[in-house]
Parts: sequence; C-alpha cells; structure tokens
Amino acid sequence: MDPFGYSGIPVDAQHNVEEGQFPTNEFVTQQMQSTNPSHGGRSGGRGRNSGRGEAAASATASASASVATSRRKCKRTSTVWDHFDIIDEVDNEGDTIHGTTHLRRHSEKCLQKLSQSSGPELRQTQLSFDRATGGLTTWKYDPQEDRMEVARMIAALDQPLSFVEHPNWQRYIKVVHNPNAQFTSKTTLRKDLLKLFKKEKDALINLLHSTSGCVALTADIWSAIAHKDYLAVTGHYFKGFDLDKRILGFKCVLGSHSADLIYNTILNVIDEFSLRDKVMAITLDNASANTKAIEFFENDLSLFGDGTIFHQRCACHVINLIVKSGLKEMGNHIKRIRYSLAWIQGSNQRQEDWFRFLQALNIPPRALALDMPIRWNSTYIMLQQCIPYKDAITNYMCAKLGVGHIDEFDWQIAEVLYQFLGRFHEVTLKLSGTYYPTSPLALGELLRISILFHEYREDPILGVPVHSMEKKF
Repeated sequence: MDPFGYSGIPVDAQHNVEEGQFPTNEFVTQQMQSTNPSHGGRSGGRGRNSGRGEAAASATASASASVATSRRKCKRTSTVWDHFDIIDEVDNEGDTIHGTTHLRRHSEKCLQKLSQSSGPELRQTQLSFDRATGGLTTWKYDPQEDRMEVARMIAALDQPLSFVEHPNWQRYIKVVHNPNAQFTSKTTLRKDLLKLFKKEKDALINLLHSTSGCVALTADIWSAIAHKDYLAVTGHYFKGFDLDKRILGFKCVLGSHSADLIYNTILNVIDEFSLRDKVMAITLDNASANTKAIEFFENDLSLFGDGTIFHQRCACHVINLIVKSGLKEMGNHIKRIRYSLAWIQGSNQRQEDWFRFLQALNIPPRALALDMPIRWNSTYIMLQQCIPYKDAITNYMCAKLGVGHIDEFDWQIAEVLYQFLGRFHEVTLKLSGTYYPTSPLALGELLRISILFHEYREDPILGVPVHSMEKKF
C-alpha cells in the first residue's frame, strides 16, 4: 500500500495539507529529497528520477484543486441551526471540526428550562426560606397561588374588589416583589373569593366532624346602618387543647324577630355544617322569642343528657338589663352631664373655644366623648373621661350659659355611680372573653354582684337604683 495519498504526500499529512498549515510544494520537495537522494546526498536534477519528480509536481496541482473543492460551504441541514445565529467572519480560524453535537445538547437544555419558565425569557432560579425545615428552597412563581392569596388578603382586610385593578397596587407588586406577576380583574377576584369561601367552609366542616368533642353555639341579631338586620351564629369548639371559634353563619333576616324566624335561620346554619348531633348548647339573650325558639330546637336536635344545659342565657345581656334599670333612676343627673358635653361639642367654634379655655387653665386639651343611652358601658366610659374635668366643665358652662345647668351635686352622684358601675364593667369584660371558657366564671361573678347590692342597699344616693336593679337581678 502506497503510504502517499497524493502521489508523494503521506496520508497522515493529507489533512494538514487541506487545512493549509504548510505549503504543499515545500512539503513535496522535502519528500522528494528524502526518498530520491543522489550520490553524496545531493538530488539529481536530470537523472533517472527526474520523471518521478515531474509526476509529483502534477500530483501537487491535483491535490490543490481537491483542497479547494473540499473547502466549499455545505448546506447546513441540522435542526440546531434553528436556535443559533450564524456569524460570518473573515478570519475563519475558529471553525469547528467537531460537528453539532455540543450545540444540540446546549439547545435541548435551554428549551427544557424555557418550557418550565413562566415568562418568555429565562430567569435565574430564586431562593426562599422554608419555614418547615428552616433552610433554603427554590421558589417558583405560581399564578394560581397568587390569585388565591390576593383573594384571602382582600377578604381579611375588607377591601373593595376593585382594589386589584388599581394601577398603584399593580406597580408596587411589579417593582418591589415580582416583575412576572399576573393581575386579575374584580370579576375574576369575585369568583376566586367564592372558591376560597367554599374551600375554607369544607375545611371547617371536616375539622368540626374530626373533633371528638361537641360544638357550642352563640347567636344574636345585629342591626346595620342600612336598616337591615342580620343574625350571626358563632361556633365554639376545642381545637386540640385550645378553645377556638368561627362564625358559621351571617344571615340577613327580614320581618319581625319572631321565634319561627330565629329557629329556622339557626337551624339552616346547623344543617349547612351537619351539626344536628354535635350541638351541646345554644347561648341566646333573654328575649321571649329566643326562649320560644329553644323549645322548637328540643324536638329536632339530639340533646345531651336531659337538655337542662341546652339553653344558656347570655350573662352579659343579663348584666346589661340590670344596669340599664338602675340608670333610669339616675337619669336626671346623668342627663345634665350629657347635655353639657353635647353643648360643648355642638360646633367647631365651641370646641375651639373649649380648647383655648383649657389651655388658659394649663389643662391638657381633650375632646370628651358622649355616651349612647342603649349601651350602659358607654355611659361608664363617658363618666370616666369627664370626671377629671368636672371643675373646668362647670366653670365653662357657667361662663357661657349661666348658673344652674350643672352643679356640684351632679358631680357627686356621678362619682359615686362611676365607682359603683366599675364592678359591672369589669365583670362584663371578663365574661365577654372568646378564647377561654366563660361558663365556669359566670356563677362566681354573679355572686359578687349580689354582694355588691347588699353593700349599697342602704346608701343614701344609690339606695333607690340598687333596689330597682335587684328586682331585675
């Protein structure tokens, strides 16, 4: 086998010739000198090897033509060129001889990452803190999770549905938190809220049925400013060793607050959560319609024991009725104080004049709140605020309206009444707790109220009001 590929060019050097790494003529001349030496180490020009030299020169010309043909640009048929930009350069020293395998491997990885990305461009992996393990984990934006969390925030903060469409809110999220955030309309948000409500309701139903204990209900009717009445039903239960509560129903009620209306509304809430066999007690106020409605429940629910603890009367409502009956006997004195405060706050000019009057006396200016006659504890708070300003209020009213609108005797009764009502205020706050059992506390607090009546029964100022309160007690 001839070791020369091009009639004098070795096969292992053919590639170098094609790539043009050294001149072909020089290489052939060296080969001729090494393969056809003359006597004495010199090359014979016209000897018997002259014909072979001419043949080598002819072969060199043929090799040059073959090299030029092999360097022609071939059509690129690989699919990897769909993902790369071809740049033609004059200096072609960087041409590859390894094919397109590495390019295909790189493009496949990029396409895989692009398919997993939520945006049109590849982004660097983000890290977040994992509260469960206490370490770091990769974070990926999920538009569905984003929608549910926004719906949860709107419901918790009681924001309007149009909040998500506000441009300042969207700009804040884009700039500070997530440039790839996707925003929804208020119509979509409404649908997400309904989905979230159903999800949370189903989870609460499963929780109530998974607990081995019972559920205690409290219900009351609440009036809105728009002259609409709502009946709220709250469920109290043990979650592990902790007392928890949830609003189970908030229903709009139309018509008179009859026993049938109260019974049907509460029963619908019980059926929504399938609690007919888990209700231990229902706490209502002392209205006669509530007492009648309890009789209807006794025929439809599975009562615990003989049903003696099924109807629990609201202790705070009982205290409210007791105190209101006593305040009626003290109405004239409280009315004078209420009128004085209402006159001072009757206009902006009077309030400004009142503040200047206090500053002249080196007393810190303060706006004094009025009470609501239907809520006795607001009367207690009103007395708590205005008693330290009793001298200033008396002098100011005398300077503006003359003597006789309020006097020292009114303030003496107000101070005694304030001390007396303080005990009822403390009991109301204690029995209004929601995250600890209040039933064991009710009896002891009511006994202390009874002892308080005994102490003030012969009081010259509070004797008559205490007698009226004891009748209600």
